[in-house]
Parts: sequence; C-alpha cells; structure tokens
Amino acid sequence: MRALVGVLVVADQLTAALDTACAGFGITHFQYNVLRMLRGAKGTGLSRREIEARIISRSADVTRLVDRLIKRGLVERERGAEDRRTSIARVTTAGEEVLAKADLSVNRVRMQYFAGLDRAELTMLGDLLEAVVGPEG
Repeated sequence: MRALVGVLVVADQLTAALDTACAGFGITHFQYNVLRMLRGAKGTGLSRREIEARIISRSADVTRLVDRLIKRGLVERERGAEDRRTSIARVTTAGEEVLAKADLSVNRVRMQYFAGLDRAELTMLGDLLEAVVGPEG
C-alpha cells in the first residue's frame, strides 16, 4: 500500500509542477507532451492514433489538444497522402519556439524532483516503474 500511495502522491505533485511550468507558455503539460512528440517525429508528423498510442494520460482528448494547438499556431494539420481520412499533425516553427522555452522549465522540474537520485538510482527507478506497468505502459 505504501508504494501505491507514494506513486500517486509523486504523480500528483509532478503533474501540478509540470502544469505550473508549462502555464507560463500558455500550454498545458498535456499539450507540451504532444508538441514534444511532434518534434520527435522530425517533420513527418503523427496521426491522431499515433499520438493517442504515445500519450501518457489515456484520459486526454487528443483531438481537442491538437485543435487547441492549431488554433494557437503551434501545430498544423494536413490530410494524409495515402489515406485522405487520416490527418497528420506537425509542429510549426512557433510551436518549436514555445517548446524550446518550455523545455527549460520542464527540465527545472525534473531536476528539482530527481536531484537526490544518481544515474544508477534513476535507472533503477525507471526499471521498477516499467516492471509495474510493463514496457508498453
């Protein structure tokens, strides 16, 4: 029970800290995560289904997240070349700029929460959490 409560407390604290870190850039930590995924796609973009498969929170409404990012000019969307029913989202230059600034704040949160752990402990923590949820978690 102690481990369960500990994970829930840390998750809640990290979520709040990430929300605060991202709020200064007018985005949520969910939107930050989507922008980060799109940046990682290196210009090829991702479909809604690909984003849903990679997103951390299964409760996030990916369509709304992407729509809000499009409205802000941080993401663009176009129809898929092979399947016109599919749309592909890509991060824009403005999105890259917001992401680069937000990265600094998110990194500060990471450092704040994990500064007391060395590299081996961080690796062990990651391994333990992966063992709980599985590699596809």
